[in-house]
Amino acid sequence: MNGNFACKVLLLALFTVALIPAQAQNTTIATASIPFDFFIYGDRLPKGEYVITTFSTGVLCFYSKTRDAVGQAFTMHGAEPVSSGDAKLVFVRIYDQYRFASFYAKDGVWRNSTIYQTELPPGVTRHNVPVTYLSRD
Repeated sequence: MNGNFACKVLLLALFTVALIPAQAQNTTIATASIPFDFFIYGDRLPKGEYVITTFSTGVLCFYSKTRDAVGQAFTMHGAEPVSSGDAKLVFVRIYDQYRFASFYAKDGVWRNSTIYQTELPPGVTRHNVPVTYLSRD
């Protein structure tokens, strides 16, 4: 009886885990014209027009509109909402490389977890890129 019960619990757990990706919401937030090549973690993305989406798990995705380029940033979400007019992407320039640092969004600030957990070298500059929110029906 205990073995049968354990088997049923295991099957229920596997079924529940299999449903989690299907329930994740991939929501398009905004578009941005990024004027320079940039890095998200080790992935180099070309300059251009991007669509930015998010998952409820704190993952921001960058999809190039014109090229086959995709980047994902694992972020820490802070409850510091900004107005639509102040929404922006923030990049830091480190040793002639632009790296995604944060996204100031209507629902709070999404910070790239790797950039904010390391000490940045001297001479780092910040570069803001405005975003355009997509209208929601």
